[in-house]
Amino acid sequence: MKATHGKTERDLKKRILYISTHPHLNLAAPSGPGTHIREVVAAFRAMGHEVQTFIAGGEELTVPLQSISFKKSKWKKWIPKLIWNTLKELSLLRHNHRMKSLLRKKIETFSPDFIYERSYYLMTAAVEVAKEKNIEIFCEINAPYPEEVKHMGGGGLLHFLSHSAETKQSQWASKIVVVSSAMRDYFIRRTGVTGSKIIVTPNAVRNDFHRVDEKAVATLMQEYSLTGCTVFGFVGSIFPYHGVDRLLDAFADLPEKENCRLLIVGDGEMLPELKQRAMLLAIDHLVVFTGNVAPIQVPKFIACMDVTVMAWSNWYGSPVKIFEYGALGKYIIAPDKGPVRDVMVHGIDGYVCNGSIEDLRKGMITFIQEPGKCQEMATHFMKKVQAQHTWEKVTEQITEGWE
Repeated sequence: MKATHGKTERDLKKRILYISTHPHLNLAAPSGPGTHIREVVAAFRAMGHEVQTFIAGGEELTVPLQSISFKKSKWKKWIPKLIWNTLKELSLLRHNHRMKSLLRKKIETFSPDFIYERSYYLMTAAVEVAKEKNIEIFCEINAPYPEEVKHMGGGGLLHFLSHSAETKQSQWASKIVVVSSAMRDYFIRRTGVTGSKIIVTPNAVRNDFHRVDEKAVATLMQEYSLTGCTVFGFVGSIFPYHGVDRLLDAFADLPEKENCRLLIVGDGEMLPELKQRAMLLAIDHLVVFTGNVAPIQVPKFIACMDVTVMAWSNWYGSPVKIFEYGALGKYIIAPDKGPVRDVMVHGIDGYVCNGSIEDLRKGMITFIQEPGKCQEMATHFMKKVQAQHTWEKVTEQITEGWE
């Protein structure tokens, strides 16, 4: 049996408990977080580890994908924002307390060697139980939650507790797993942990993501009237920080846009507003909004696109979509943010946009004027994704940090 640094392959196989205490994040969710959980779990299993999951938000969607709603609670408009947010924080704290009891039971029945947690705002149950049981735990923390929640208007009277919760998560964890160098620097600055405790693993894509049925792609092209057009596209949850409104504005003033189509794949709280915006810009006949699609269908929709766009992002998150775009060999326009610069070089891997509508449009025009050059960039990034940014590579980096 092969040995690695004095340990056999059998010694290196572990019983892993994958934890997400987020009360609403479902394992089957057609979103970046849902994809990340599914793929990391699958990659751990492919390496031969025994993995059990503890997903507080559920592991199967209880309604059809097309029925998922992004409507706000009818009560929210009647309750002052500060009180509403405080009630949510109280609910999370009660949820965190329940999680500790359930996690103890799960650990007693499974006896894991190792815990891997996707952490969340105010959720300290996993690190507390891991310390109590003396089990090694890696915390994947993909956002500066105190800052993110405050920015999105979600901070209540108990928001101050989020800073101590974040410090506990980072200091009590055996290792912290983050998706960008920006997040690594944030934790060093905010919580006092050392860089050696932090593993930076940008998001990734499945090895077989690029395999699509060409006939199925052709059928989609016909169904959505995309055949014979230059297709610009976006895939993902449609939230303000993704900048799909900017993409619509850039497309509206694109030269020869009547020979182009804009394909928006996904759903989110801004979708009704974006449909209205397309009408006001008089481009609604050129824009296709698909709504929610199942994750298994996503590669086919990307294959329909000539140019793939992520118009905007936050400073800390590693967008799954650029790796999915890259795996299918598509020319990419992505924002000039740290996590993008971690993996892409402007003019070599794609067009890194400064965020303005004018520069976004310039990136789109570049494809129309220089398609050959853009395909060279697409091919270069595709090879990089295949070599460096698969979920197998992510889990290899994680396991290298095991004691």
